[in-house]
This record gives sequence, structure tokens and C-alpha cells, in this order.
Amino acid sequence: MIKLTDGDKFEAARSLTQDLTFQAAEEEFARRGVAFGEGQMRTLGMVGADGLYTNLGLLLSDQCAHSVKIAVFNGGKTRPGSLYAAGTP
Repeated sequence: MIKLTDGDKFEAARSLTQDLTFQAAEEEFARRGVAFGEGQMRTLGMVGADGLYTNLGLLLSDQCAHSVKIAVFNGGKTRPGSLYAAGTP
């Protein structure tokens, strides 16, 4: 309850893990013909003003340890790792 009202945003907080890679994200951006580099990471909020990765960066990284359940109309699947990898068949 306190966390809901304190103004902090989980995804904007500094990630405790800073040794991150983004191979799945790079592949997805390339597949869609969109540039993906330091500037895009900052714009998306994956890197904070201090130059460190945020929790959003962690969630989108190859090192994401959280399981994500993606609902599909006729079922669902749970896959660990990058949200980009979890969203692909």
C-alpha cells in the first residue's frame, strides 16, 4: 500500500544488476527496421540519467530472471528471460 502512494516507479528505479545484454531486443528492433542503441535506451527509460540501467532495462534484458505470462485468447505461455524473447513464438 505504501509503495503505491510514494511516487516511486519500479521500472524507473536503478537495477541492482548492471551486467546486462540486449541480444533479443537488438534482434527485435532490427527485425522491425528500428535503430537500437544508447540513445534509444535512454529515450525508452532503460538507462537512467546517471547512465545506469533501470529496472525496465533489466526487464527487457537477456538476464531478466522474472517469468512473464503472456495471455493469448486461446491459451497462454510462460517463458523466462527477456520480454522480447517471451513475446516471440
